[in-house]
Amino acid sequence: MGRHAFRYRLDDAFFACFPEGDIRQAELAVDLVLERTERLMRLHFDFQGWFKTVCDRCLNELNCPVSFQDEVIVRFTGEADEREDEDNLWWVEEHQDKLDLSQYFYDTVVLQRPIQLFCPEDEHGRSTCNAAMTERVGAEEKAEPSGALSEENLAVLRALKKEV
Repeated sequence: MGRHAFRYRLDDAFFACFPEGDIRQAELAVDLVLERTERLMRLHFDFQGWFKTVCDRCLNELNCPVSFQDEVIVRFTGEADEREDEDNLWWVEEHQDKLDLSQYFYDTVVLQRPIQLFCPEDEHGRSTCNAAMTERVGAEEKAEPSGALSEENLAVLRALKKEV
C-alpha cells in the first residue's frame, strides 16, 4: 500500500525482444509512480528520450523524440476473466503480485511514431532525403508494373476474343 517510484530504461536490448518492430536503436527513460490502495493501483508514467526509425521516403535513419505522460488504472478482481481490459483500465486478480509492463512499454512507444515520417527539410525548404534512393523509388513507380500487358499483347488477346 502507498506510493512507490520506479525508473525503467528502454534501450536497444529491450527493443531487440520485439524483432517485428522498426525501432533500430533507443534510449528512453520511463519514470513510474505507483499509488496502491486496497482495490486499485494508479500508474503514472513519464516517458522521455528518443528512438531511431527509418524515413518513409528514402529509408534513412531518423531520430524520433519521445516525451509524454500516461496513466493506467489497475483494478483488482476475483477472477481474471471476469472483466476485459481497456486502454487505460486493466483488471488483474487480487492475489497477483507482479505486473508485466514490457508489452505496454513497447506498444506505447511505437504509437509515438508519426504516421508518416520523412527526413527534415533544409533551410530552403528542400527535402534532405537520400537523392539516390528517391530517384530509384521514383523510377520504379514510373516503370510499367511487372505482369502488365503491353499494347501488342492486348491486340493479340482482342483478336483471339473476336475469333471465339
